[in-house]
Amino acid sequence: MVSKREPKNHDSVTARYVVKGRAFETRSSFVAEPNPAKRELRVGDPVVVIYLPADPSIATLGSPEALIPNEAFSIALAMLVMPTLVLVFGRLKRSRTREKN
Repeated sequence: MVSKREPKNHDSVTARYVVKGRAFETRSSFVAEPNPAKRELRVGDPVVVIYLPADPSIATLGSPEALIPNEAFSIALAMLVMPTLVLVFGRLKRSRTREKN
């Protein structure tokens, strides 16, 4: 169930859920199917929470498969940016070393 909406905090949604009698809470700025669109959710609305059986505190609001494109973009961006930064800083360090000699 939606317990909080935070439009000024990345438009995040907080949901409470119970697993084997133990209460958990998860907050996310991403809500996936089969839940309604995030803009339609209100405090008190039921939502589907998918959690990791080995650790129910790890959860998503809706299908975790829907998160993959978002994560894939971040990973691809890191794969492009990190090698470039390593090369740039490596060259800077090398040129500073040459200037000192």
